[in-house]
Amino acid sequence: MRVLHLFDWYLPSTLSWVGRLLLHLQHAEVAAPWIVRNQFYHSQLRFWQFPLQFPGMLEPGSEWEFPSWQRLFARSQRFFPSYRWWLEQQLRHDPPDILHAHFGPTGCLYLPLAQKLGRPLVVTFYGFDYEKLLNRRPVFRRKYRQLFAGASRVIAASPTGCQALEALGCPPEKLRVVRPSPDLALFPFCSKNKLPGELNLVQVATFTEKKGHLTTLEALKLALSSCPNLHLTLAGEEQDKSLVRRLKQFMRAHNLEQNVRWLNPVPHTEM
Repeated sequence: MRVLHLFDWYLPSTLSWVGRLLLHLQHAEVAAPWIVRNQFYHSQLRFWQFPLQFPGMLEPGSEWEFPSWQRLFARSQRFFPSYRWWLEQQLRHDPPDILHAHFGPTGCLYLPLAQKLGRPLVVTFYGFDYEKLLNRRPVFRRKYRQLFAGASRVIAASPTGCQALEALGCPPEKLRVVRPSPDLALFPFCSKNKLPGELNLVQVATFTEKKGHLTTLEALKLALSSCPNLHLTLAGEEQDKSLVRRLKQFMRAHNLEQNVRWLNPVPHTEM
């Protein structure tokens, strides 16, 4: 069975588990207007690369290369879906068995393609797309109702997610739970000798409000009175610049800079 996985771009490090899941699927294909040749670009996957992402010129090895082009290719598709039109021409004589869109807006964008190809559309929601996005762009409430009517299956990561999608109008019989999970084989247990009176902590997460970085720093400030040799490492993509500024201001105000190390995103292989 051929399944075409659809993204607005492939693949941000925050969706690392998606990249690993694709490796366990047979005949998986990836379509996105912007494709990054990072650790998730696997030779066993078939990629439908947009010719406008000029081969040999715009082939980034990380998600931080060519950021302006990345935004242009991904965001422009909402208003001028040139990649979807191109993809339809490539697939119309040999369409995949299933189209699987990752994130609600991607599902909205590619529902017309699934209908033209006469193939079922599966959509996976990840949280941002049915929570924060709806406050920013309420128009998606209407678009989601159209998506729920046209999609064959709607997936969430938890029963709570399914409840939220049902409240938005998704028929309950279309909802299923598929829980994302890390590959535990990448994180083998290794014993360590902890020195008395010392403690090293690590928080790896994208810098957004819901990840609780400020709460972590507040807890660190309180704990230092009883454990002065406590150190914290924060690693992740600085997505929310305003939050990052507030965190650094908090660190300066409470003299935490000597106890906190700040890193960029760290690949799993280097954890």
